[in-house]
Amino acid sequence: MNMTLHWILNITSVAGAILGSALIALNIGLAVPGYICFLLSSLASVWLLLKAKGSPKALVVQNVYFIGVNVFGLIRWS
Repeated sequence: MNMTLHWILNITSVAGAILGSALIALNIGLAVPGYICFLLSSLASVWLLLKAKGSPKALVVQNVYFIGVNVFGLIRWS
């Protein structure tokens, strides 16, 4: 994986989680964009973990679960 993509995924993973949690917690009618941010964060995390050597499989499973929860949230709130 080239370094540019690696950094984009890292930033997406962290910023998506922070922004998503803030949008949902503020309860100002932006739950759907919040879940989209969370979903992008989880997808970026899974991609990074699958490309990493010796990545902990438990973190991959956890983030795949988060993807499912985020999709459920999107369906529920949209």
